[in-house]
Amino acid sequence: MCLECCPQSDDVEGLSYSVDCGLALALRPWPSPQKFTIRPVVIMPQRASSYFHLHLVSDATGETLTTVARAATAQYTKVSAVEHVYPLVRTQKQLDRVLAEIEESPGIVLYTLLDDELLQRLESHCRELSLPCLSILGPVLQLLQSYLGAETLPPCWCAAHAQRGLFQAH
Repeated sequence: MCLECCPQSDDVEGLSYSVDCGLALALRPWPSPQKFTIRPVVIMPQRASSYFHLHLVSDATGETLTTVARAATAQYTKVSAVEHVYPLVRTQKQLDRVLAEIEESPGIVLYTLLDDELLQRLESHCRELSLPCLSILGPVLQLLQSYLGAETLPPCWCAAHAQRGLFQAH
């Protein structure tokens, strides 16, 4: 929490707090988990190759996405993932480059994008190409939001405060 600009007030039990920074919370909550987790079963053609292309698209460093992808792909010892990592994808022009590369080397697409326009465009493009596409953080954030009854902070809030050194570890 940034203690300089965000005063906190604990409740009696100390189980919850409120933060008032004068910042608007996200305009819309994350889509329900069903959007991400309940999908029609798509039977992909059997692969004869010993490798596959794995596209990792992030609006930040991509570290979380890469870690999750490597943990998952390590479960498949007979095939290797050719990782295509796209960090800091924050504009339509940057996404254009990513989409072109996905078309050149089709494969699985995993992403951690928070911008609704970018993620909608990425998912739509993957549907057009009949490629599997999955948000890695979306279901987790939706679950937390549902359980905690709170919305996520805007993506720029954390980065701006971290750069100014306003976050303090607990």
